[in-house]
Amino acid sequence: QINNVSAMLVLARPVTGPREYVLDLEMVTMNSLMSYRASSVLRLTVFVGAYTF
Repeated sequence: QINNVSAMLVLARPVTGPREYVLDLEMVTMNSLMSYRASSVLRLTVFVGAYTF
């Protein structure tokens, strides 16, 4: 998490291709003062080519 409204996804190890990766990311929003909780889901598809550039 970078701040209250953004985050960063970091690649922890190299990936090789050709391959397709599908990531499901969930963000949970909470406000304890208003007893409010919501969640959002993002599906991120990453296409990795066979060649480096």
